[in-house]
Amino acid sequence: MVPENVEGIGGYISGKPYAATFQVEPYRQALTFLGNGALLSLSGDKKVGFLVRDVDHVEIEIGRVLPNQLQHIAPMMWDFSKPRVYPWLVDQVEERFLEVRDYTDKQPGKPTYESIDLGRYLQSKTSTNHGLFLLRIRSVIPAPKNAAEDNGDPEENRGNGIEDTRLILITDLGFIVKQAKDGSRDVFVQSIHSGVPVDGARIEVIGRNGQAVAAATTENGGRAKLPKFGPWKREKIPLMILAEKDADFSFMPFQTQGRNLDLSRFDTGGIENEKSAQQLSAYLFSDRGIYRPGETTHLGLIARTADWKSSLAGLPIEVEITDSRGAVVSRDALKLSATAFEEIAFTSQLAAPVGTYEATAFLVKSEKTREILGSTSFKVQEFEPDRMKIRLDLSDRAVEGWLTPDEVKPRAVVAHLFGEPATGRRVEAEMSLTAALPVFARYPEYRFQVGEQLTEPFHESLPETVTDDKGIATFTPDLGRFTGRAYRLSLLARAFEAEGGRNVAAQSSAIVSNAAYLIGVKPDGDLTFVKRGSARAAHWLAVNQQLAPVAADGLTLEWVQRKYVSVLTQQSNQTYKYVSRRKEILRDSRKVRIAAGGSNLPLPTEEPEQPAAAHRGAGRFCPEAAECGRHGVEHAELQRGGRGESIEIAGSRCRAADPAR
Repeated sequence: MVPENVEGIGGYISGKPYAATFQVEPYRQALTFLGNGALLSLSGDKKVGFLVRDVDHVEIEIGRVLPNQLQHIAPMMWDFSKPRVYPWLVDQVEERFLEVRDYTDKQPGKPTYESIDLGRYLQSKTSTNHGLFLLRIRSVIPAPKNAAEDNGDPEENRGNGIEDTRLILITDLGFIVKQAKDGSRDVFVQSIHSGVPVDGARIEVIGRNGQAVAAATTENGGRAKLPKFGPWKREKIPLMILAEKDADFSFMPFQTQGRNLDLSRFDTGGIENEKSAQQLSAYLFSDRGIYRPGETTHLGLIARTADWKSSLAGLPIEVEITDSRGAVVSRDALKLSATAFEEIAFTSQLAAPVGTYEATAFLVKSEKTREILGSTSFKVQEFEPDRMKIRLDLSDRAVEGWLTPDEVKPRAVVAHLFGEPATGRRVEAEMSLTAALPVFARYPEYRFQVGEQLTEPFHESLPETVTDDKGIATFTPDLGRFTGRAYRLSLLARAFEAEGGRNVAAQSSAIVSNAAYLIGVKPDGDLTFVKRGSARAAHWLAVNQQLAPVAADGLTLEWVQRKYVSVLTQQSNQTYKYVSRRKEILRDSRKVRIAAGGSNLPLPTEEPEQPAAAHRGAGRFCPEAAECGRHGVEHAELQRGGRGESIEIAGSRCRAADPAR
């Protein structure tokens, strides 16, 4: 029941009591090991945690795997941490310890965190450390203490639903296995505790019968090299790689999934190394890649072995060229010279089909057998070079910063390739306007804003025109519709030849704004986190169209607190829903002036956020410079934490000045 006059989210007060009945389902039983993985450091804490909720009795089964029994478990380790070991096999390969813990006195629905200490199980009767355990926890109904079966053995606990298993390997040996192209493997062993390479570790490849089929010892840098596996069968089929050092060991089954290194975050593309040093390959290339029908194509061929050492003089090579239809149009047989750098010339017919041609080099092994060494492609195409050139200017004068709408006077200058004006040529143009966030190379650390921006992109085709006797075509875009806004103007112009639709194009863009100057801000350091009471400042700079620093008068610096409140709003379907709305509170306002070289203005770091505001939403304090005119204004946005100990800076972003202020 909720009584009346209870304050809810957003400060709303309940007008009358509210009563309702709910049926609450009990928590589900939970019994699971915590975390992922199956490895514990031999020098660290040897405890494995698990969670219990609403389970009365938990049976903990600790199975220590006996020495030289790994070959029985490895074939079933598709998941390293949860191997699927048959119960009858578990009885043969492990020494078991049982323990039942009572949780009947725990509060219902509240999880209990427990742990299993494996340190006391490491030392066996033979004084040898064994660090491999098969753990199982399960919910049970305990057997009566005085009950016994006919043969005198104690009665086992009866399972009661949920259980979880985990394999735990306690070791200080970590190793990585890298397989080379020739099939050999390099094993790198290092200490998990110290991270240094481990020398003198015994590396063995274990077969099905538990015997080593290959072995090596780590030397300088903890590295051991295993030869390529032979065609082993039956009892010698490799199951795992075992690393041993004194009484410690670690292993990696070949069938375990998820043990391969994930290379998805790395660029591993390119040409793979050849498996043999004598592997032959060829690189073909053309002199320019595109030709007219009837022209001569010059192809180059470089042949090398993988080690770049063998002599290829006299080796028979055949180069075959196919046209765009797949028909063979040329076949040249040659023998490589001492440098193995050859040239092949191919001249197409005047009526040859256009398209992509393919040149392939083959190694001739016999009259009927060839091996592909390499290939390349080139185009045969009917084309004509451009006979005109075009230049597009957006203004009569060069401006490094931005243009005003009155200064935008686009013109296209069209000329023949030899410089003569192209008169009487039809010219079309397309205009695009998009929102602009200026970034100037002269001030890379400053953030600038260009006033009120466009809310949506705008695209328009300008009326086509014709070049005059000087080859100049002018355009008059109607930018008066966007007065008071700043945007990036992009113009694309196409000049057409007199007799057809062939054309040349040029594109140019610039920022357009009515602002006499733009204001940028640069903080004095990283604002990711600011300590309360620290002296921090921001450098404000005003620049003109040529990006020269200028003085700016008549500015107002306002510190605005922004926070989000929940407002009950009627929706289109006549229902009500709480909607987050941003609320701004003016905390301080004062007149400022920016000098010609810029001014440093301190950031407020003394006043913490009020607890009530922090409870309802994080507040934002914005030092904002505003002018009663259309000038680009920048502001820095700071976010305060609610504890009053520090101020978190959410980052700086740009916003236009409000001309109504």
